Amino acid sequence: MENIAICLACNANWRDGRYSDGCDTCGGGAMERPCPLCLGLCGTYWSRALLDSNDAGLAHWHGDCAFGGSREGMIRYAEAGLRVIWWLDDSALPEQIWACLITANDGRAHILDAGDHTHAFAQYAEAHAWLREDEYDALTNLRFDGQIPRDIRPPEVMVEQAVKLLRKIWPALNP
Repeated sequence: MENIAICLACNANWRDGRYSDGCDTCGGGAMERPCPLCLGLCGTYWSRALLDSNDAGLAHWHGDCAFGGSREGMIRYAEAGLRVIWWLDDSALPEQIWACLITANDGRAHILDAGDHTHAFAQYAEAHAWLREDEYDALTNLRFDGQIPRDIRPPEVMVEQAVKLLRKIWPALNP
């Protein structure tokens, strides 16, 4: 039963926090992943349905979008090519200093920092360099034995501000 957490398509060990980009069975995460409906904006994490994922050869997740995400909303995000990544200043742990990086297919990037300030960048690389300069690391890069602890989550007020920023920058996403 221990092998249940191994992807049958690419042999990634999900319990070890490993998954393969581009693998449909892995589906962008190991044992947990940010909400797939709003691309993690709501701050919730979904848990992998192990048997369903391997049986179907397609990732299956259990969870609920805190913003009541819908299939239509997910399609709008995908069409805009939006990517939302939560960053954490890992030098400050256990204090959690967050930043939210939002990028789109056109190359633009915006950062919402812990002080509720918005920073606009013409290119993702500039935004990435700005975050790394301040010792931030993408939450997905931080390893916590395969899962992100429940107490490592962006504050609700910051998630709400990130949603407002998204809707301001890309008005087509508004319901």
